[in-house]
Amino acid sequence: MFWPALTAKLTAGLCLGLIYLFYYDGVGDTWLYFNDGQVLSAFARRDPLGYLSFLWKGEAELAFISDVALQPRTLYLLKLTSVFNLLSHDNYWITSAYFSLVSFLAAWYVVCQLTESVPSAYWPAVAGFLFFPSAIFWSSGLIKESVAMAGLFLLGGCFLRVWFGYRLRFWEWILIPVAVWVVWSLKYYFLGVWIPVAMASLCVHRASAAGWLPSALFPRILLWGASLAIPLALVLTLHPNFEPHHLAEVIVDNYRAFHDDSRPDDLVYYDGLNANWSSILLHSPKALVAGLFRPTLWEAGNLWQYAAALENAVLILLFLTAVGNLRSFTRSPQRLLVVTVLLFSAILATFLALSTPNLGTLSRYRVGFLSPLVTVLATGSPLFQRLCDVMQRYHARLAR
Repeated sequence: MFWPALTAKLTAGLCLGLIYLFYYDGVGDTWLYFNDGQVLSAFARRDPLGYLSFLWKGEAELAFISDVALQPRTLYLLKLTSVFNLLSHDNYWITSAYFSLVSFLAAWYVVCQLTESVPSAYWPAVAGFLFFPSAIFWSSGLIKESVAMAGLFLLGGCFLRVWFGYRLRFWEWILIPVAVWVVWSLKYYFLGVWIPVAMASLCVHRASAAGWLPSALFPRILLWGASLAIPLALVLTLHPNFEPHHLAEVIVDNYRAFHDDSRPDDLVYYDGLNANWSSILLHSPKALVAGLFRPTLWEAGNLWQYAAALENAVLILLFLTAVGNLRSFTRSPQRLLVVTVLLFSAILATFLALSTPNLGTLSRYRVGFLSPLVTVLATGSPLFQRLCDVMQRYHARLAR
């Protein structure tokens, strides 16, 4: 699957650039990043020491780049883009291919770590991480999600190595802080959800493997909640938007901003949403459904919405067949890992849908949890297993 998956990833990055170039007339994030990165790479050739100083200082502003002073995450990506522009001699398509390649290698890494210990998850992981359409499209090319997902996938792969009892290798120890730095700089809220959930589950898993926990469910839940407290408290102090009294305001402010700038037929509506936690909790079930499964086929009104709706129909089908197979989940030795993925996906989907009610933008942002979610649902889906069996039999006939 390596070469077909790499080809799909590079093609997705190419298509991203073409869509923004021809369909959106060259207006969009990816071309803005490239153009400003091109200015920075030209500055690097003209004044290498000044360029290195600019990269290091972080908050420095150059008058000849577009509005980046108030957008630190954009400024961070522009610096990365300028580095790749130096390698590609300011060729957008080669720079885009570098971004896609980095993202692909991280996705390939996490698939290898999972399937090494859970061989039955091979085809679900391949489908979820390497071929699920929006998952590869929105993590390819010159956009923030490409680099952010590369970092998150690397962290996920290292997490799986520790989960299954392997030692981290030297190069993994080196890349972990780099991955944390990259993801935090571009999509800090991905880590804000991932770190507490992953660390709490890992603590319970290791305690259970060491024989320190009884087999009863309640002590495990109690330890999971206690283990969640420390990393959650740490995360809450790392970014002002995570402060509980401020987070509700950020969610509602973002909701209103998207509400004002989006078409009525491209919005999720939360009537009466206010900046308090009781209101947010009241609207969370609707947000969870929207984050996971909208737009639906009966809501679609244009080509892009139909493409997203068709993919969501597949996701709904996987979800329903996985739910119908809950008995196998209760017997699975990896049920805590499955719960970890489902919790991470549900929490991130809910907060993204509340703060980003535009369906088009939501389809892009949910790339943060889509691949592991599809992998888990496909692994528990008898329908997906039957489809794999049919494909293997067909492949065997072709081989003969």
